[in-house]
Amino acid sequence: REYPRGRNDKLEPPLCYECATIRDFVGFDDKLTWVRMQPWHPGGWKVGAFTHVLDGAELRGVPSYYQLPDTPPNEEGGPPYAVFLYPLVDPNGGFSMTDQMCERWACWRDHGYTVIVKRMRDAEQANRFLEQFPDGSIGHLVLAGHGDRRSLLWSHDGGDVMVESSGPTKNMLYTLRGKLTLEPSGTVFLDSCATAKGGGVFDAVFRMRNLLDYVGNNLPGHLVEASAVSFSHKEMEFKAQGEGNVCEVKGIMQTNAWGTMKNHLKQRITPHFCEDLPPSSNWPSSWGGEMPCLGGCREDHDCSKVEWKWDDGTTFEPAQGGFFETRWESNCNIGWRPLCVAYAPWGSEEPEEPQY
Repeated sequence: REYPRGRNDKLEPPLCYECATIRDFVGFDDKLTWVRMQPWHPGGWKVGAFTHVLDGAELRGVPSYYQLPDTPPNEEGGPPYAVFLYPLVDPNGGFSMTDQMCERWACWRDHGYTVIVKRMRDAEQANRFLEQFPDGSIGHLVLAGHGDRRSLLWSHDGGDVMVESSGPTKNMLYTLRGKLTLEPSGTVFLDSCATAKGGGVFDAVFRMRNLLDYVGNNLPGHLVEASAVSFSHKEMEFKAQGEGNVCEVKGIMQTNAWGTMKNHLKQRITPHFCEDLPPSSNWPSSWGGEMPCLGGCREDHDCSKVEWKWDDGTTFEPAQGGFFETRWESNCNIGWRPLCVAYAPWGSEEPEEPQY
């Protein structure tokens, strides 16, 4: 199939054509279960650069080259993934197919990511889905759905991704921890209302953490972002050139009572867990031979108890700082994790022959 020359002077279909084609198949009936957009092939665009399937009987009339099985490809060493998980039940159509939604997907694709979009029923289904991705392959993940400060809804009124001491959400986040890229560090955006409302030390002490803190605590070493207020997608502002990845959300901008704009986007980044660090020979050069990390729960400030599974001479020492700077309640049901610093045996110089 031939198209007029589009973006980058390649044989690529214009973005409006792509989005219209997806919308023709998807419609606005929330039956979408899959979209796949791959980086452009060298020399031009090929049929299958984006793909989607619909539920069951809705497959009638969809060309076979747009159909995929209900699993992501297990491609080792390929481009990183940008994964968007949307709610299966969407009462007010807030996550219906729109040009803006399609443009967000295409932005990641144009930056070299394979984009996977899927509607989810619950955290158990999401866990099974994420398990099929190669380790260290997801560069960006969006968890989208209607929500509040403690939960995000995909199909059940009681919540599907929620703050809990154990259960499907925690299992899903544990799986995701191994699937996010290490360098550059994979990021997560909670595309839902008020999931960052409240939070901070007070809520941590009384075990009333919001969903942003909870997800961040269970994804150590990765930036997690969310909104502290209800918002529409028209209020999302994206990064400009020179500010980082232009596909990432920069702010949730709303006018306050004084007529000025305020950014309601909140961030959470928890240090890596010491026991989950890779061997020092595999550390990214950006770490510079040392990395803050969290010891085990209820170990007070004793970093000597870190369970280090690599016999490579790495040492762990207590970090300097105040009480709440050196103690984290990160994913501990009871107690705190001590903040330590891991030092590679080769110091600030990279090893001569790193093993990747």
